[in-house]
Amino acid sequence: MPRPLLRLLGASLALVALATPVAAQTTGEPPAEQPRLFLGPIGLTPTLTIKDIGVDTNVFRTAGSPERDFTATVGPGVNAVLRLGRANIRVDSRLDWIYFQKFDHQRSFNLSETGRLDVDLVRLTPFVRGNYTRTRQRPNPELDIRVQQKLTGAGGGVGMRVGPGFLIEAAGDVSRVELDDDDPELAQLAEALNRRTERATLAGRWRLTPLTSVVVRGEAGRDEFELSPLRDSRSFSLMPGIELRPLALVSGHAFVGVKRFVTDEAALPDYTGVVADVAVGWMVRDLTHFKVGVRRDVEYSFEALEPYFLLTDVQVEVRQALGYQWDVVGRTGLAQLAYRRLDDAGAAAAAGRRDWAVLMGMGVGRRLGDYVRVGIDVDRVARRSPLADREYQGFRIGGSFTYGY
Repeated sequence: MPRPLLRLLGASLALVALATPVAAQTTGEPPAEQPRLFLGPIGLTPTLTIKDIGVDTNVFRTAGSPERDFTATVGPGVNAVLRLGRANIRVDSRLDWIYFQKFDHQRSFNLSETGRLDVDLVRLTPFVRGNYTRTRQRPNPELDIRVQQKLTGAGGGVGMRVGPGFLIEAAGDVSRVELDDDDPELAQLAEALNRRTERATLAGRWRLTPLTSVVVRGEAGRDEFELSPLRDSRSFSLMPGIELRPLALVSGHAFVGVKRFVTDEAALPDYTGVVADVAVGWMVRDLTHFKVGVRRDVEYSFEALEPYFLLTDVQVEVRQALGYQWDVVGRTGLAQLAYRRLDDAGAAAAAGRRDWAVLMGMGVGRRLGDYVRVGIDVDRVARRSPLADREYQGFRIGGSFTYGY
């Protein structure tokens, strides 16, 4: 293993060792949400993930002459909770180091910070929140290259209890997406994707049980592109769904609704249809764990004649325990990118091309205690498109180490 990776790995393991709990305190929270250790009034849950230690056979996802490299990702993180009277502060921090042995210009430190402050005033709970991410990753499923980008956001709102188990929440947020435009080769991406987003949401949450809530969420938003105003748009959505806390037999969330996406450019078709946000997991006889994810929504494209596409992404994973220590996992995924074209761009105006992305993978892992798992995974990714230069396929073979939930 390369020396820089060994040094960061050693430092990360030392951080986790220092954060190992020496005493437990009772908070009244479910165990899945209870901090791992306490430093005075601060509750901490440290995590460490080391993944993708292996070979990527198509680093740049090119159609011809694929390049391979040894890669690794090291990601220490911590969740911190602080209670001060009626105030509750929660901060999530993560730092990922992405390593490439040969293509050193692809290396990066990725920082992610999110925070939220809630003040419980019995009937009312005002809150503020914010996030900051600086990363070098692919901005969306369409792009095959990693781009330096900065994501920022801030907002707030208020929750109001109007009866036993019923809560109404109103919130507003402003966020920005900024891609690095210093590189002349990436200036087109920054021009197409840099944007400012305003969102207002209103949600009603009815708690059926301590672990299950029914939610109806409405949202109105506007996206503004300073360098590409033809992409400016407004959107309205209504999404009913259900939230299931981790201790339930089935956990996660499932929202399915309708969205109206209206563009400011008359030559660009609007979209009205079904959208979805589903991430659900469940156990069978404490041995088999199923995970299903479904995402369907509008995404912006860097293509000049096809400014946006409708993404439909379905992911399925099955993890089978072999006793307490060993497990095997299989996963598959299928994503469709249905592009929308400008009306004056050709005969088949509104119906642009359709691309497909396919994932298939499997792995094996071993638990080294309640919070530590090591494993090895093999994944194959491929993309099919009417445009030959957008097609690719490749394998990623690598090991992983996780500490934490």
